[in-house]
Amino acid sequence: MVSATSASPSGLELDRLLAELINTANTTHYDKAIDAAYLATHVGGSRLHHLLDGQHDLAGAFAAARAAVPDDSTAAAVLGTARHLVKDLFSVMGLPLVSLAPESYRAASSWMQTHLGISKAWQADLLQINAMDVFGGALTVAAVVMGVDRADSEALVEIAAGSGLAGLAGANPLALLAAAVALAAAWRLRTRGESWTPELRHAAVAVASSGAAIGTGAALANVASGGLLALLVSLALSLAAGVVVRGVLRGLGPRAGQSRGDARAFAAEGDSAAQAWLRHLEQALGPLTSALDQEALGILRRSLA
Repeated sequence: MVSATSASPSGLELDRLLAELINTANTTHYDKAIDAAYLATHVGGSRLHHLLDGQHDLAGAFAAARAAVPDDSTAAAVLGTARHLVKDLFSVMGLPLVSLAPESYRAASSWMQTHLGISKAWQADLLQINAMDVFGGALTVAAVVMGVDRADSEALVEIAAGSGLAGLAGANPLALLAAAVALAAAWRLRTRGESWTPELRHAAVAVASSGAAIGTGAALANVASGGLLALLVSLALSLAAGVVVRGVLRGLGPRAGQSRGDARAFAAEGDSAAQAWLRHLEQALGPLTSALDQEALGILRRSLA
């Protein structure tokens, strides 16, 4: 659900806020050396230069930093490189999965947009990861590990569906990779000839709940741009929407092998889970909403009107 929330337009506002706070101006000779190629040529512009300047992957960044001050120790160059890359990880576009040659990238990107309908903006986002991509991907990987440990194919398919949708919406390669691993793990756990109906039910729930989180984040995009408190409210509401939809839908049908009585019990369990999550969210949002100033509340009311 976190990946879905961060994939929404409200999540993009969080990326921008983190960039303003952490991705600060270059101040050291290592910073200036790593960004030297971009500053000299402006290759790729602000969205693509990490991908195309050859100096923002690990090897390229360290080589540029090492050459900047040859007399510095290797440890100092490693530390300077790491500091710069961590700052860039918190930029909106993040760091490249791999550096690409500008001419080759432009040719391939244009071909995919023309023949496959894949936008250049989505391609650029997919090939770069930022801090929220890493955070959402790490949580998904942890969920996959727990699903494998419990040999729970239904949970793994649910993770695959939800993370797959979030990964596609947010162009998060880590979420897409984790979704593929979860689906493969679920496939290995299934016995040949068994029905996939329970897994498909869980997949539908995951798609609906992730879609609710993403859609709510999109509807509240104007709220998210109204300041820190408004951003936190919009993210919390997006997460709440996904959690509530998941709780309600999980209560609509029985697990595989359950009787009608068990199904009613499961429905009650799903409703209780949703209510519990709502109580937790109300407690978390109580101090936050009481602290909202009148301007942020006005933005929220106008967007929901």
